[in-house]
Amino acid sequence: MNAKEDAGAQALFAHSRIRFPNGLLANECHLGLGTAFEKQGNFAIAHRVYEEIIGSKNPLADEAALRNGMLFYNEKK
Repeated sequence: MNAKEDAGAQALFAHSRIRFPNGLLANECHLGLGTAFEKQGNFAIAHRVYEEIIGSKNPLADEAALRNGMLFYNEKK
């Protein structure tokens, strides 16, 4: 993906979370939102989104924890 596609993905995930907060893909949209912020270089926001997922009952909390840890690791390089 390029920067324009990442921004489009971020907008789509954010809109989907607002429009369908309890939809079948709500958890995936939340994780996708964090990933989109990460790919755009918005690391602080990505960490915040991942930590929201980790602190919730989201079934993708383990995936969010992995991505958050990898992001911290890669930031230290």
